[in-house]
Amino acid sequence: MRDTRPVLKADVEMLRHASELYTPKVFMLFEEEYLKAVECTVECSCTEGRAEYKVKYAGRGVGHHVWFESSYQAVECSCMKFEFVRILCAHAMKVIDKKNIKHIPK
Repeated sequence: MRDTRPVLKADVEMLRHASELYTPKVFMLFEEEYLKAVECTVECSCTEGRAEYKVKYAGRGVGHHVWFESSYQAVECSCMKFEFVRILCAHAMKVIDKKNIKHIPK
């Protein structure tokens, strides 16, 4: 199963990279989060080194806080999806996209 590549819903570098890293089932979860990120808005409270973003879905008042450490491209979200499910959430992906990062950070 790992040798077959899934059909991408959007032909973007981040999804191509994810399709190489993840099994098809995990990739489907990742792709779903990526597509949710498209509908998010982001506001930055930037400080030196570590930036804090407030990310929320369009039309919703409640958002999540995402912290991005630029020196080693670390991202952390208050929803804690990565800690529980081990894939990036839409909130973190929106910040990564805003920073113009095209591959999943290590």
